[in-house]
Amino acid sequence: MRRLGFTLIEVMTVISIILVLAITLVVAIVGLQSIARKKATVSLMKRIELGLQSYYGHFNAYPPDGHSETVTDANGNDLSGSSALLYYLAWKYADGKTITDFILEEVRKRSAATVSSGKERLMAVNGGVPYLPELRGKDIRIVDGRACLIDGWGKPIQYDNILNGGMDSSARGPDPRELRNGGEPFHLESYDLWSHGKDGVKPKGQTAEDDITRKEASE
Repeated sequence: MRRLGFTLIEVMTVISIILVLAITLVVAIVGLQSIARKKATVSLMKRIELGLQSYYGHFNAYPPDGHSETVTDANGNDLSGSSALLYYLAWKYADGKTITDFILEEVRKRSAATVSSGKERLMAVNGGVPYLPELRGKDIRIVDGRACLIDGWGKPIQYDNILNGGMDSSARGPDPRELRNGGEPFHLESYDLWSHGKDGVKPKGQTAEDDITRKEASE
């Protein structure tokens, strides 16, 4: 006599196979998302590094980081790290709006050109083009009331000017730089640029395994 339907064991076997396939698919998707976020972070860091080198070429110094000295935009907003980078390289205020009249005292002091009007002053700086012009909406986010350059996980990119900045500032708290064994900072001759990676956590001591550093961005 022909059997109709399925036994409980057969049904459970099919369900188990479906669950295994579903879990495998989820793991694969999460892995691909993580790879994509890391690639996006490295891509942005590469562009930031190009902008930093262009800035250095004009001023023989890297942008202030807001940790070793006070950085404020034209509206009086206090900036540091990623928000300071966005201000100096992309010419954006703390609210993310583009600076149409680039009148930073830093630029006025260091610009070789003698200019008077805001438009002339703007053109005297890198031909009027921001050092980091090609930004997408997903590269910027308001964090704690400040527009910041963010990594693929939505966390601020970390920036620390070591060449032109101090090791720390008692008035503004220590630099966010994590030190190596014995307190040796990364890239002592220039600047640190990094992402805390997937976990978004500052490492204790050496670089965390998931951190994305300048070395990876330079490869």
